[in-house]
Amino acid sequence: MPHGTEPMQTDSRAASREHRPFFSVVVTDARGPAELERCVAAVRPQCERANAQLVVVAVDPASTLGTRRAAGLARATGEWVAMTEPPCVPDPDWLERLMVAAGPEVAILGGAVGNSRRTTARERAAFFAEYGLYGGTEVVRLPDGTPHVTAANAAYARRIRGTVEAAFRANDAEPTLHIALRADGWSVRMVRDARVMFDADAELIPAFRDRFAHGRAYGATSASLRPAPARVLRALLSIAAVPLLAARIGRAAEREARADFFRSLPLTLVLLAGWALGESVGWLTERAQ
Repeated sequence: MPHGTEPMQTDSRAASREHRPFFSVVVTDARGPAELERCVAAVRPQCERANAQLVVVAVDPASTLGTRRAAGLARATGEWVAMTEPPCVPDPDWLERLMVAAGPEVAILGGAVGNSRRTTARERAAFFAEYGLYGGTEVVRLPDGTPHVTAANAAYARRIRGTVEAAFRANDAEPTLHIALRADGWSVRMVRDARVMFDADAELIPAFRDRFAHGRAYGATSASLRPAPARVLRALLSIAAVPLLAARIGRAAEREARADFFRSLPLTLVLLAGWALGESVGWLTERAQ
């Protein structure tokens, strides 16, 4: 068993090749025990009803979020593997809706992310800065047309699990992974009614640090494949892209959420700047391989 992985199976036959469960669910700790428990408490009864395998991956000081996701995928035995992680809490019918949408004609499912913390500007800003692109009714697409899917609400068919696991183990970002999968001919289906809800105790300084850390990790992973001149250019573009990203998030927001977006826009820009600053540092400090 990978260190830091706690598999919990509701089907005693789940480890058998002949009797795999239809779905496994991987919950990866990204925030700490309190938020992990909220997420697991929402998922466990759904797994019990669906006779699905539940794999919970706890924080290991030597791991990254990507390697923890990969460890969960390595333990999963289902024909499909659904993934979520704190600070998201799935709706009560989340797994059922993913199971209905799964089929042989698709290999990737992506759901929506809503916000259950809307009281203060910092709560709203924390949601928009991290998951704003996934909260609207319209599908946001990457430059090549691939739907924007977050690993906090995704499912992968077993036939591509090895590719997904390897990408996460290499700390590839979700857009990089999904563009590569679609280029290989694997199809994506968006399931907007399979929703998870952002439920974070959002304080501004910790949220800024979190955005900086994630941005730096993304920049460093990307920089390892680029020569120095390209890395400098991308570092500069990361900072310049903040207002463009904010505009894209605003366009993606549901109509009823747009008032929330504009009320929290100053703080959202601060958190987006934290990501951009971290990404720039990652681009400039990581050496190309």
